[in-house]
Amino acid sequence: ASEPLPGAPAVPVVKGWTLTSEAPRYPWRPRFDGADHLVTARYRNREGQAVDLAIASFARQEEGRELVGFAQGAADAEQHWTWSSPARAPGSARGEQITAPGPVVRHVVSFYRVGQGPLTGSAPRVKIATMKARLLGQDQRAAAILVSAEERQGMPADAAVAAFLADLGDVKDLADRSLGIR
Repeated sequence: ASEPLPGAPAVPVVKGWTLTSEAPRYPWRPRFDGADHLVTARYRNREGQAVDLAIASFARQEEGRELVGFAQGAADAEQHWTWSSPARAPGSARGEQITAPGPVVRHVVSFYRVGQGPLTGSAPRVKIATMKARLLGQDQRAAAILVSAEERQGMPADAAVAAFLADLGDVKDLADRSLGIR
């Protein structure tokens, strides 16, 4: 029942933010095994805040190709990132703090969408939406949108993530574009 994906999602132009190749203090890339596309970009604004954006898209999910599941998402243990605590997030997202050697602390806000369903940060809701799409022959395309920032001296990660999300606009629109939903 799923439509094909439109190709690798383009990173959005976000007013007030520019793409940068400046490296983070510790490398970060979320883990989405089997994703059809995983695109990442780093942005910086005039105030010096830096955020990382990741967009993962799946034409369909199956065993080994899942939006949520063991070892999937923001904290990739193979990269030495570990989950440490919940973090602030908008109501339709999941917020988590992850830590890497150094220590480097990063806050990640994750939004998930299955087909044309609502945005959620809830893994159980993603699982239910995925099962429903399979059983009823509905759209199985799925996306994850992650916005993340490192804690830095005088630059709180929560503030950077919130500023980026405010300037990004509706995350649902970004998810729709990454899935080819009009």
